[in-house]
Amino acid sequence: MFSPSQTHNNITVFGSPRSGSTFVFHNIITGLVSEYPEYSTEFNHRRYGSEPFRRNNDMRTRWNIFPKSYCVSKFHLIDLLNANEMGWWHEINQNSHYNILLLRKNLWESALSLAISTYKNQWINDLDDTKVTIDTPLFLNSLDVQIRNINHLWGDNDFNIKPDQIIFTEELTDNPSDLYESITGNRLVLENTVKKSPDKESVIVNLSELRSAYEQADKDLHGRATLEGDMVNYNE
Repeated sequence: MFSPSQTHNNITVFGSPRSGSTFVFHNIITGLVSEYPEYSTEFNHRRYGSEPFRRNNDMRTRWNIFPKSYCVSKFHLIDLLNANEMGWWHEINQNSHYNILLLRKNLWESALSLAISTYKNQWINDLDDTKVTIDTPLFLNSLDVQIRNINHLWGDNDFNIKPDQIIFTEELTDNPSDLYESITGNRLVLENTVKKSPDKESVIVNLSELRSAYEQADKDLHGRATLEGDMVNYNE
């Protein structure tokens, strides 16, 4: 359980795209801000710690405003790669006092979800159920992105992330109060403002084509990650 103190108060969420990481990140901040005034900072209120190291950001400016304490952040693989390239990863890793690793078991659904969001450019709370045709190359690229995230964050763990808590996407409920209680042990009444996306299979016209491409794809999971059907086993 995460219980912040003067020397133990930075919390980091690591996860793949479309794993529910925004839901987790956003509601951790909402809960911590309501319980602990130290978290009520512009950095946290503006969610500056969310996916901070992207080429379309001024990464150095974002790095320079990272607080040394009472910081909540969220990283996907691309953020870790960019932070490492800039020489910041070691300090980030050392200064994170509580690491949450968010893992999604269903590889097929995670690839579909990323392909749909990329195609529609819809990511949070603006997701519609309009049916679309997804090109096979886009889907296979999305599948590759998810596999690389799994390999880096778990299979190879080449960033040496030591999770204090592992949360599986499939176990998340729609109630952020459940999430916050599972992390801190404290139950708060939190409003859910991050909506789930529509059912993935219901919005894709050429689902059978993508399923065939998925079945034929080389799903090269590394190390402790193995695949059984569509489900990733995150072996200890």
